[in-house]
Amino acid sequence: MLISVVLACALVPAVPAQAQPTAADVSVAETAADGGADGAEAADRGADGAEAADAPAATVPDVESPLVVADEQTVATVAEAVPPSTAGSYDTAIADANRYQLVIVVRFAGDTTGDGDTGLNAVDPSVLQLTGRRLVERLNGFTDSPFLEPTLYSYVKDVSDGACRLQSIIPQADEDFRIRYLTLPRAREGYAYAVNVVEDALAAFNRAYPDFDGRSLDGDGDGYADNVLIVPEVNGSAPVIDSPLWPHKADYTGSGRIGAEGRAVRVGTYTMVDTSHGVSTGTIVHETIHAFGAKDLYRAGAKTEDAANRPVGVWDIMAEHAGSRLMRPLAITRQDCGWTKLEETGGGSVTLFAPGSGKRQAVKFKTDLNASEYFVAEFRRASDAAGGAAGLDMSVEGLPSTIGGSGLVVYRVNPVMKDAGNGNKGSKDYVYIFRPGETGAPRGDGAGDLRHAQLSVPGRATLGAADMAAGLADGAITYSDGQNSGIVVSVTEQSDDAITFKLEMPDVTAHDLWKSAVDGKGATALTESGFSDTSLVKAADGALYQVCSRLQSGTRGAGATVYRYDGSSWSSLGSLGSGYGSFSGAVYRNELYVAGVRYGAATTIGLWRWSGRAWKEVATVAAAANKPVLGVAGGALYLFADGSGSGAQLYRLTGSSLTPAGRRWGSGTIAGAHLFDVGGQPAVMAGNFNSDRTELWTLANGAWKVARVHSGFAQMVAGYQDGKHSFALTVTQDGALRLIDLAGTSGSGFGEKYSPSPLALPKAYTASLTLGGDRLYVALAEAGSQIARVFEASVGNRASWQQVGANVVSPSTAIDVGTIGDAVFVASTATPDDVPMLLQHGSVGPGAIVPAPPLPSEPAKPAPAPTPAPKPTPAPAPKPTPKPAPSTPAPAPSAPTPAPKPSSSAKAKPAPKPRATAFTKVKGGRRAITLRWKKQTKSVTGYQIRYSTSRKFTKKTTRTRWVKSTKKTSLTVKKLKAKKTYYVKVRTYKKIGAKYYYSKWSKVKKVKTK
Repeated sequence: MLISVVLACALVPAVPAQAQPTAADVSVAETAADGGADGAEAADRGADGAEAADAPAATVPDVESPLVVADEQTVATVAEAVPPSTAGSYDTAIADANRYQLVIVVRFAGDTTGDGDTGLNAVDPSVLQLTGRRLVERLNGFTDSPFLEPTLYSYVKDVSDGACRLQSIIPQADEDFRIRYLTLPRAREGYAYAVNVVEDALAAFNRAYPDFDGRSLDGDGDGYADNVLIVPEVNGSAPVIDSPLWPHKADYTGSGRIGAEGRAVRVGTYTMVDTSHGVSTGTIVHETIHAFGAKDLYRAGAKTEDAANRPVGVWDIMAEHAGSRLMRPLAITRQDCGWTKLEETGGGSVTLFAPGSGKRQAVKFKTDLNASEYFVAEFRRASDAAGGAAGLDMSVEGLPSTIGGSGLVVYRVNPVMKDAGNGNKGSKDYVYIFRPGETGAPRGDGAGDLRHAQLSVPGRATLGAADMAAGLADGAITYSDGQNSGIVVSVTEQSDDAITFKLEMPDVTAHDLWKSAVDGKGATALTESGFSDTSLVKAADGALYQVCSRLQSGTRGAGATVYRYDGSSWSSLGSLGSGYGSFSGAVYRNELYVAGVRYGAATTIGLWRWSGRAWKEVATVAAAANKPVLGVAGGALYLFADGSGSGAQLYRLTGSSLTPAGRRWGSGTIAGAHLFDVGGQPAVMAGNFNSDRTELWTLANGAWKVARVHSGFAQMVAGYQDGKHSFALTVTQDGALRLIDLAGTSGSGFGEKYSPSPLALPKAYTASLTLGGDRLYVALAEAGSQIARVFEASVGNRASWQQVGANVVSPSTAIDVGTIGDAVFVASTATPDDVPMLLQHGSVGPGAIVPAPPLPSEPAKPAPAPTPAPKPTPAPAPKPTPKPAPSTPAPAPSAPTPAPKPSSSAKAKPAPKPRATAFTKVKGGRRAITLRWKKQTKSVTGYQIRYSTSRKFTKKTTRTRWVKSTKKTSLTVKKLKAKKTYYVKVRTYKKIGAKYYYSKWSKVKKVKTK
């Protein structure tokens, strides 16, 4: 679907006239205006740090406020030397439109603005025109005059090179440019969420224009209106930031449609620009570009008048605009909108041409030092014109909000941050322009002379440094982690219409880089994105299996895809486990087994085996786990399920069944588990949240014996084991790593003394361990930066660790390490938008792949335990395992992938056992319910309340409220359906780090509204 546009009201003579309402004031009855609003008033925001207040379910906001020049409350104007005019001389009869948006102008209950000669129907004394006409022309106008301000239509058409020709459709505007307002059923202060305004506006429009043909809004034929713009009348009282009326774009997920029955289209994207901001073409254009897919290029909390903290500034309208002074978007913004595609160059002499030439204006280039980030060089031609297309690159020395001159702009693009950081609002920048005088590293302070960022001749002609020790403040072209790319850009020739530069790329062979694992033709099988986790399993013949878990959809997994690499060739084993997620693997009897978990009310773990030709489902068991763990001990295959806080259980594969081995482990929270063979018995090393220590549980003679490994809760455990060596690697919540040598233990587990060796390595977000020859390898993704690095030490001297090659990749959120022969391999992924990688250091060497050894005889079934294992009961839906962030938190997704928030039917006793509560009073009011409950403070952060029109609390009918304080013990839910029975329940929760733990639900109460 086209992610469409933002606009305000406009007359559309080229569109067949729609039926007009019979009066200037069109109201809609309150009973009809609710529409889907009450269903949208509260969304279940899950266990992700939600505020106590509800978020509306019918919108998915992905854009905050439009950036303004002087402050964040109003669109400031700049005292400009030659201001463009907006008075008259525009034509609005657009004949070449290919995209459309509906504009709905609304006012609030009790407001009469718009009646007579008020509001948009008032005459603007500065130009002696109706304000409504100025707005129409600002949206749909076009002209060849270089003195007139660009309009939305002309701006988008120009910067898209004619690809997008946007027309605003306003049935509320008559032929004299007078606007017929629609009146909403509530006063302005009665709207807590923007979606309520949208829902009421859609209902009002459909009632006022019952014969409207919504299909006229669907320019791309996807069944959705290209965009709907809501224009609330605010009478000069500009909304405050983040209030419901603050200008924004959001994705609408409700059921609202536009148009008569049989001619309606769905509403997918809407934009809101109030009348106080509608006077600024810049705000309208900024939000329009958002709707097409562009991201904000200013940093969170930044103001454009600040000297620092500006990664892009005047070079893109998504970073700055000056009210009537508009900026041209960068090529990366136009690519995000689907209007251009950046070509890649490998170096040498490159010529670029001016905007509007129809020729190449920008190129991208990258090195092997970073797998995802790249750089762009773009030609911008300055002009002294105040209006028209040329005015988008206006340059007047000393005038704010204009560029410094014609030349080549060089900037960095970090694709991971496009969505993860919502543009430049995250921990790193999505787009950063290099400029002279920058300070700080690695991100940069956003200081320096940004207006004069361009390279030109004569002038500053060179950017970059070949010295790899140079940094951002030294003028180097750096990556987001501060590493110098070694690239040097030098402008050699320039005219009004073109610029030529020399691109010098570094010799990366001198940097001992990690390279992609490829076959004899230089190809890899890893070509798909959509995976959230990846891991390696050593095959019996020495090759590596790479197990890639697909991104989950809601509470459902999407399966896994498995690949095999033998050092010289790739093969795909296909996909398995649709509906399952969070996969792990192990080799048992020379065959690959893979386990995954399916979340829901009846959580299930599945086990599959690769037969050599196809995947065969071996067994399933009703159990919960954040990520099931497979391992071999005593010649048998075991599966460990951590229970997601409801009690862990070890299972043994017996024939085609997974049967419990030993008793269930209480209800404590177990995290980061790894299975070992200790003296022929299965042993599990894991972090125990309740005891705040890391333990080794060994199953001997049917009973568990526990040994303390070290203090501190391990958020993950990795391990390596063969016939001679047995090592464990733990990562505690502060990111510290410890190595434990398990070889030589007696196997009893109980009373064993371990001597964990703290490793003098960077703090880790996630880590992995393997052994090749006599070398131990630790792969880690650093906390905070998420730079993947590998370190090695000899088995005999584990106190001395050295880095293997250069940094592997950045960023990495899931990492695993393995070996084939003499080569070391790292599997990594960053985000689901990225393709998983397998990177190699060193040569495999001869004889690395050998036939698998003969299969041992089938292991004998274990003797009956002294105490029969309890019959397993279906495990509840998983609860998130506490995994407090390292010293510098890293963004999601994490490895292993955390389980989703449990369903309402979960009854497990979570750790750390927040005390349950119960309702003391439930009372129905006029379209509202009031709830009171018992105060709880023991191990409690707050309360979670669910209400539904279904006694079964079905997903469609259920809403959730969060109360983030234990002191507040009452809640009134408003805007409900009248005379309707609601079912309610409450529970407490405890938040630790980014994880949530819940009490059991209270008894369900029912209450009826009046």
